[in-house]
Amino acid sequence: MTKLNFGKKKSDLIWGLKNEKIVFEYIEALHPNEDVYFFRNKYNEFDFFVMNSDKEVIHEYELKSRRKINFYTHEDLMFGANKKEYADEKLKLNPNCKFTVLWYLTAVDEVYFWDYYDSEKQKHQYNIRLGWNGNEKRVPCVYVKTKFMTQLELYD
Repeated sequence: MTKLNFGKKKSDLIWGLKNEKIVFEYIEALHPNEDVYFFRNKYNEFDFFVMNSDKEVIHEYELKSRRKINFYTHEDLMFGANKKEYADEKLKLNPNCKFTVLWYLTAVDEVYFWDYYDSEKQKHQYNIRLGWNGNEKRVPCVYVKTKFMTQLELYD
């Protein structure tokens, strides 16, 4: 038997895409009267968007899949600060749009979420510091305190 070796980065991308497809179904269930889409550009800051019947984007979701993490043993979970900056810019143009970051903890098959809406009003919920995002260097990341996250109920 031959073991396929895609390399760490490519394997992480394949794993992440698999998890996006799993969570996508739950996002669709949260929006039964709207259309849910993947962003076509795989490098977009957020992964999914929701459009209402007027073809307006009303909600965007970013999914962070994590291996070997138990929610209750972490004080915070992170995502790249570029995603917060993206949401800040979009909120200036459309203050009614919602932005949600999801963490899919695959080891325990649980999803937690945090809704982001205002940098000033929510600054007690997170802090920004350098973190490792899977690349070779440390970059600014948003560390959201887990006490401000909510578990998304997953139903089969």
